Amino acid sequence: MLLQIPQIINQQLLNELRGALHRVDWTAVQIKDQNQNNTQPSFFQLNENGIEAKYFGQQIISALENNPLFISSALPAKIYPPFFRKYIENQGHPTKIDSALKQVQGSSMRVRLDLSATIFLSEPNEYDGAELVIEDNYGTHQIKLPAGHMILYPSSSLHYLKPVKHGNRITASFFVESMVRDDSKRTILFDMDNSIRALIQDQPTHPSVSQLTGIYHNLLRMWSQV
Repeated sequence: MLLQIPQIINQQLLNELRGALHRVDWTAVQIKDQNQNNTQPSFFQLNENGIEAKYFGQQIISALENNPLFISSALPAKIYPPFFRKYIENQGHPTKIDSALKQVQGSSMRVRLDLSATIFLSEPNEYDGAELVIEDNYGTHQIKLPAGHMILYPSSSLHYLKPVKHGNRITASFFVESMVRDDSKRTILFDMDNSIRALIQDQPTHPSVSQLTGIYHNLLRMWSQV
């Protein structure tokens, strides 16, 4: 399931975050290219253990925990803390699949990467190019969203970032270990949850509400790995 979630962080936090990220010192990160002897940075990243990254990362996690669409779609058990990256002209990344496991820096916590997410912090008109391209069973999707919006997709998906042609692309990214490991099962639960919510809104006293809610929780009980 590939899902766009609008305005995952509110405008106040977005403004504060954008202002801070234009003032901080970024660390250049070089990823070795097997085909080229490239000495230029691959991207710039905020120190994950720095004060700014930890503060804004916690603010983002709080926003995620209060977003019903994210909770319903991701069914999160663990969240790898958000990390902040900046791509400038000619920077991007080649096709890849995210790792299966990731250790949280400075802790013993290990997260299985079921879902990957990117929150866009630059407006689309602030940079050219740099579309996030995600491939799934339904084709190829080019993603470039307004600041504050998020894309959520399975970590097993092939994806790459087209090079920035002009400007700066700044994002916050994180990973999710879901209570339900299988993407197809998560999608079924997400669709069922949406159907139940729609039924409650239209006919809150309908007897099928309690029956469908019970089926949803029994499926979650069956499929959950917590």
